[in-house]
Amino acid sequence: MQNLGAGYHPGVYETLGPLARGGMAELFFARATSGPHVGVPLVVKRLLPHLADAEDIGSLFAHEVALAMRLEHPCIVRVLDRGEVDGVPFLVMPWLDGLDVRELEARLTAARERLPVGVACAIGARIAAALDYAHSLADEHGRPLGVVHRDVSPHNVMLTRGGDVKVLDFGIAKTRLTATRTGLVRGKAAYMAPEQLAGFDVDGRADLFSLGVVVWELLTGLRLFQMATETGTARAVREAPTTPPSAFAPEARGQLDALVGAMLSKFPSARPRSAGLVAAALDAEALKRGVADPRRAIAAVVTAHAPRST
Repeated sequence: MQNLGAGYHPGVYETLGPLARGGMAELFFARATSGPHVGVPLVVKRLLPHLADAEDIGSLFAHEVALAMRLEHPCIVRVLDRGEVDGVPFLVMPWLDGLDVRELEARLTAARERLPVGVACAIGARIAAALDYAHSLADEHGRPLGVVHRDVSPHNVMLTRGGDVKVLDFGIAKTRLTATRTGLVRGKAAYMAPEQLAGFDVDGRADLFSLGVVVWELLTGLRLFQMATETGTARAVREAPTTPPSAFAPEARGQLDALVGAMLSKFPSARPRSAGLVAAALDAEALKRGVADPRRAIAAVVTAHAPRST
């Protein structure tokens, strides 16, 4: 096991096995051998060692850590600790027992099933609530931070066996203090708003477009903009008309169709005014479809399709 050293709180973290590796960081299943998190299953996210000396990547990771430590919302994964070993920074999060939305969609497809529309709305509502909190975050003087996630996608939303919905990975989030240069595009093309793909400065309405794609896919069980090439996908996002979800999920007909259509507008000004309004509307649509206890309904779906952790 690899000793990661002491974090921000007294304690030592040991990795128990790799979980995932991306272009900037790697994830490990871990445990604390001392300190306040002993006995709690943990995940350590560590900057790839060979990138530790790259100023732009190191700054991006440091920005993620600083922002993540400020985020305290039931639908956003918590950061428990942070630290550095041999010049390589890491952060510590709780292990979430469940699966991400992309994994759930794949398992539903393999089983020839589709997510109940009410449950899809309940999941979307909780993502929207997390975004509303992040978008509204202010500094110690009450000035809006202007947080925009910029990578809302099925891979970055975890669903737990207890019915929780957790938004992950604010690694490329934009704030008022750390805005990305105009023309620099970050994120997944199939879930980016047209203005984000064009490299323009973005606000929270870009996240609403991304959430609209996620909700459309939860409702239909299909991919909305995925094409054979990245260029083709980007062109579809910018130019292709959007088929209402009710064309594939008739139960979405009516106000739900209209809400998703507004979120997917190519023009930011035509989208809903806030993620909070979207959360309320999606919760109302879930309730119309019999989902009075969203946590219980989400838990039932996850436990049916996620293997138990060992």
